[in-house]
Amino acid sequence: MTLRRTDVAGFASNFREDAECYTIQKALDWRLDPIAADEIETRLASYGFDQHAISLEVYVQAREIFTLFETLMNAAQSRRLCSKEIGSRRRMQELSNFVPGQANIRSRMRYSSLLQNQCGGPPDHEGGHH
Repeated sequence: MTLRRTDVAGFASNFREDAECYTIQKALDWRLDPIAADEIETRLASYGFDQHAISLEVYVQAREIFTLFETLMNAAQSRRLCSKEIGSRRRMQELSNFVPGQANIRSRMRYSSLLQNQCGGPPDHEGGHH
């Protein structure tokens, strides 16, 4: 970003895309080529950017990305908890509407499954729960 601000700023709009590609290539060279790194650091220093200023800018950019990730993670967690709460309330509603003496086979199987999920064990062979 610092190289873009210094290197691309003076270009006409029709050359700006080429200048940005060149700047990105130079930034990649900075990491791999010590001669290119020296040249870039000298050029940035002429604009008043030292290693501390560049590191600070990298930190600020990373913080923005981490804030975005944190926001997305919190939203996903909220949706998951809400969905879990809705499912739990539905199961409790089904249990409260159940009348054991009037249930048909399908309802009994469903009730047995709900009990197993709520209580953590399979029903015994006589229809009770152990």
